[in-house]
Amino acid sequence: MTELSSSPFMVSMVQAATALPIFLFALPAGALGDLFNRRKLLLWTQVFLAAVLFLLPGFY
Repeated sequence: MTELSSSPFMVSMVQAATALPIFLFALPAGALGDLFNRRKLLLWTQVFLAAVLFLLPGFY
């Protein structure tokens, strides 16, 4: 990123954008993992992701 722009703000925004999903999804994922059976939750998550993959043509 420093080769594209030497602006410290832009470099920090790229770093923030890479870390933001971890902060947004880590706490809810942990709560769901504690509330439900982890094996079933993982299975349903994978089924959902596979369905989304096949419903979005041209992206795979």
